[in-house]
Amino acid sequence: MNTKNHFFVTFYILLSMHLSCNIACLQAQNPMQDVIYLNDGSILRGRITERHTDSLLKVQIDGGSIFALNPSDIDSIKEEKRFQNSRNTLPGYYNQTGFTIVTGGDQSYPYYRDPLHVSFYSVHGYRFSNRIMTGGGAAMDLNSYLLLQFFADLRWEALKQSASPFAYVQGGYGLPLRPAGFNYVKETKGGLMWSAGAGMRFYFRRQGSFLLSMGYKKTEINEIVLYPLASEQKFHYIFNRLCLNFGLGF
Repeated sequence: MNTKNHFFVTFYILLSMHLSCNIACLQAQNPMQDVIYLNDGSILRGRITERHTDSLLKVQIDGGSIFALNPSDIDSIKEEKRFQNSRNTLPGYYNQTGFTIVTGGDQSYPYYRDPLHVSFYSVHGYRFSNRIMTGGGAAMDLNSYLLLQFFADLRWEALKQSASPFAYVQGGYGLPLRPAGFNYVKETKGGLMWSAGAGMRFYFRRQGSFLLSMGYKKTEINEIVLYPLASEQKFHYIFNRLCLNFGLGF
């Protein structure tokens, strides 16, 4: 390549880079964005790149992904102010994993058993476009029973914003993993559990979210105890717990 051609190639590359940077800066400084409301309740925020009356509409959402939409699936299109940490409410798989600080006692026991302990949980399910999420999960309470719980999970988010209140309810069954023979315990059986609460979900700029919530949790345990020189005694414990939950969502 001679010197003249090299100069024009270099000039063209630098000019292209300069124009690209200017366009990106103008887009970043633009306080408005296109907001597409779909018939199924989903919301897409970004910039319309192609638009024809009787054909597909293409929109580039925040993050770079491009969606091709059929006009019949669109409820309305508006231009709204851009806000940071905006998120798209498309349906699909969701996961929430974290830990819980648990405190409380047994309403039928003379003293509090395991008044403070930690539990780890993970929930997997499907997010619907109307902000309802349903699925199933498992939790391990690190108390004296080592209680493994399997439960169904249902939750609802109030807003389609970067920070949204949410409420949840869970119901399932707990299995104590502690072996028999501890403190004269002949047999330990699990019981029903349910939990409910509310909190806040804070979405990260690109992907994922942080969840903070507080709720109530009720679990049941059944024991058969055989004391020396005595007959079997059956106990039914009902544990009422307050839960402070910390988690990450995807």
